[in-house]
Amino acid sequence: MIAYDFAYRKRKHYRLDTYDVFESWLYKYVNDWGDCDDFTTHAFGYLIHDFPELSQRIISWTKHEKFAVRRAAATVLIIPIKKQNESIISPFVISDLLMHDHHYLVLKGYGWMLKIYLSTHFDDVIEYLKRHEIAMPRISFRYAIEKLNQEEKKKYFNL
Repeated sequence: MIAYDFAYRKRKHYRLDTYDVFESWLYKYVNDWGDCDDFTTHAFGYLIHDFPELSQRIISWTKHEKFAVRRAAATVLIIPIKKQNESIISPFVISDLLMHDHHYLVLKGYGWMLKIYLSTHFDDVIEYLKRHEIAMPRISFRYAIEKLNQEEKKKYFNL
């Protein structure tokens, strides 16, 4: 946790090769959702925001054996999404790859990412959720629509 915080404080000094260091930390030290979320929504997220071309490299994380790495594929995009960085990989690509993951924390992670994306790409996310409403696990779907009010939930979905 101290290293993640220190790395975040040094975000103005990130370079392209910082990715390799951060990815090695992700593989070695991130083992639960708390570490994952802390590291990816701060230090690693800012790296992806600053170097959006690196976001293509996270696709391989969606197949990793560790659930925390798979979750990271979604949560690392939260900062770039909030900062409206249009150069990152489409969050829908990551959602599609994680759609039927067997770990509930991965499902929550990509649902969270979609919820954040909803705030800047409302129509696109609503359309995506409509297309996947039946197939998407309920836990992901509920996270994605969490910020909608009851009227919007009824208007767009069979809730």
